[in-house]
Amino acid sequence: MNPTIRRASALASALAITASVTACSRSESPATPDGQTVATSSTGTTPAPTTDTQPPKPAEIFDRAKSNALAATSAVVTGEFDRDGATTKISWQGAADGKTLDLRLTQHGLGNVHLIAVGGDVYLQADATGWKALGFAKLVQAAGDKFVKAPAASVGDLAQSFSLRSLVEKSFGSLDASGLNGRVGSETVDGVDCWVLTGPSGAQNGALYVAKDSMQLVRIVGPKEKPLQLTFSQWGEELDIKAPPPDEVVGLK
Repeated sequence: MNPTIRRASALASALAITASVTACSRSESPATPDGQTVATSSTGTTPAPTTDTQPPKPAEIFDRAKSNALAATSAVVTGEFDRDGATTKISWQGAADGKTLDLRLTQHGLGNVHLIAVGGDVYLQADATGWKALGFAKLVQAAGDKFVKAPAASVGDLAQSFSLRSLVEKSFGSLDASGLNGRVGSETVDGVDCWVLTGPSGAQNGALYVAKDSMQLVRIVGPKEKPLQLTFSQWGEELDIKAPPPDEVVGLK
């Protein structure tokens, strides 16, 4: 793996969100019977309109959301999570194979990093703090606010680290549908009516929000002790990801 991409991968630990969502499957208390609906609450959500429709089983919602996410050709992910006591903000959009993507990360002490992969090329941009965090302080003067073009060989490594499939697999990887609360919640997230899955102790230890109509993942919220909120959208839509203009790019030496 190219050193620049390796360091970017280490810094972009947004893919390490598994630890923040495993609480959804903890077993702190006995689960309630399947098929019951309960109102839940979290930041940015409102109770969904009450209907007589019985929710699917929690395991069915979980499995369908995971299958749909893995089958999607593209998506957009935005949000923030706690990493070593600092809040990291992420904006990610890209394709399932990771060969086309646009990733932005911001964290106090690590600066701003912007990574684009498109057309077989990889471009990396950072502020002075970001370059130093990546271990390339000398590039601060050489690149300034321009993008650095990495070798084409980096695309394969990048695809493995930042693909949509990798993100989804890490999101769902350590969750066990059998450990979910049997009571399915119902809320509206950004105008989308969602089923809400939690662990036995409720949303305080994390939750998954899944769209009722499409069974697509809408949001992941982590436990209070390790804050995280990631919102997923534009599943399968065509994304407008372009290479930066030539006059904003410098070669990597």
